[in-house]
Amino acid sequence: MQLFLLERRVSGTDAYRKLYAEFVQMWAAMLASAPEWPADAPTQDAAFAVHAMVYGLVSQALMTRAAPLDVTALRRLLRHAVHGYLSVVAPRAYRLYHFDA
Repeated sequence: MQLFLLERRVSGTDAYRKLYAEFVQMWAAMLASAPEWPADAPTQDAAFAVHAMVYGLVSQALMTRAAPLDVTALRRLLRHAVHGYLSVVAPRAYRLYHFDA
């Protein structure tokens, strides 16, 4: 957690935006390569939303939750948030994938 807070203090806005964009591009590539991802689905917007959810939930959990962090509960929260969003954006692709419980 300390490293995360330090990074936010020393990195400039441009460096942060560049790194954030790289993560969004990785999500976009993963979503676009998913089986049955609809051609008309907003891949870039979906990638941005998914990354924002994951990044936000993880960073806030690290900064605000008491140690030790319940990783199992955080994973469940992340799955629910991302799966819920994707089930709306790309319902057919979402239904075809079998997620771990």
